[in-house]
Amino acid sequence: MFKPFLLSIFFSFGILFCDSRDCPNNFVPNPQFTGGVNQDECYPEDFVYYSSTRQGFYMFLEVVINDFQISGDDWVAAFNGDICVGARRWGGCGGDPECDVPVLGDDFSDYCDGYMNDGDIPTFKIYDVSENLYIDATSSSYVEWYSGMTEVVDILYANMDIEGCMDSYSCNYDPYATIDDGTCEYCSCELDPQIIYNWDTNGDGVLDNYNFYEYNGSITSSIFSNDNIIVSPGDILAAFVGDEQRGVANATGPTPFGPYAGEYMFQMMIYSNETSGEILTFKYYNSETNRIFCLSETTEFIINMTEGSVINPFTFSFPEDWLSSNIVPNNFRISSVYPNPFNPSVNIQFEVDEPSNIVFRFYDIIGNTVDLIDYGFTHSGIFNINWSPELPSGSYFILMSDGKNVYKEKVTLIK
Repeated sequence: MFKPFLLSIFFSFGILFCDSRDCPNNFVPNPQFTGGVNQDECYPEDFVYYSSTRQGFYMFLEVVINDFQISGDDWVAAFNGDICVGARRWGGCGGDPECDVPVLGDDFSDYCDGYMNDGDIPTFKIYDVSENLYIDATSSSYVEWYSGMTEVVDILYANMDIEGCMDSYSCNYDPYATIDDGTCEYCSCELDPQIIYNWDTNGDGVLDNYNFYEYNGSITSSIFSNDNIIVSPGDILAAFVGDEQRGVANATGPTPFGPYAGEYMFQMMIYSNETSGEILTFKYYNSETNRIFCLSETTEFIINMTEGSVINPFTFSFPEDWLSSNIVPNNFRISSVYPNPFNPSVNIQFEVDEPSNIVFRFYDIIGNTVDLIDYGFTHSGIFNINWSPELPSGSYFILMSDGKNVYKEKVTLIK
């Protein structure tokens, strides 16, 4: 009789005390905060629970949403039915890659009514802080609870629909997206060479599927910046109607005569199934920066059109600062792995938001180190490495680290 009364005083005081502190949106004061190490002052509003003298722990080696490791700010909670019986912030375990989630039992106090009893099996939820979403999660193994237990579980996983760009070759590729929302854009970022290859797979400077179209025309053009042509060997120009490619041309030159003698231009055949009316847009690949730029000029397709010449080329304007601009990522992450599954090699594109020494470590599914790539010091930017392991088929984890941040990605090797 005396113990529940003291607990009531303690928790009432704790709630009043914590209520005087500010919590982020969608969080509430931790009613049992004492200032201990790795103890959070505020909890997600659906993950509040009270201490019990009967405790068990489920240690998850990995927690993922859509195959991506959750962040240190995300939370994992255990439930008995609809009652939260324990929760942990994933980054609240002292920096360990794995984390234990307390799962508390009914010790017959007023605050633990409905908590776990021996033989019960808890369920789990993940709170994605960035999305403000509570997601039902599935454990790789279901183990009956009992007081004093510590159970190691390989993985806790959840799936959710995330809208975003799903094309890994785009500038704004979202590796977390599960639904393509049509927002992909391909201009002014560093590229995987595959996207340029797709423009002209045989490299002949002619649209691959030109025979699908009934009509054609031509355009002779160049790219100007401050009245000077900037086109050089290796540059490519492509024409589009909407998202459908209608033409491609490699830079040709040097021009033998005229006011632009010695310069490079694009002489492009353009194709359509309409005699007129379709509006052409253009994208320019600059080989020096390995970037694609969306050009602002457009023109109408007209059957048998002959627009521009080496004397008077169709002019695309190109702001001078485009070539000198440097896109600085605002994330430390592996932005894509392609292909996945892979054989024999996988391209790893990664982003660095500040100057760092980058190291890649590769692990098998039981945690053994199988390879290491010391990329070394690099400035902020978007970079690529290729991994070609001599390993058996299976799943492997890539850990990218700069000494203070870690990002993990999972790949599958198939032989």
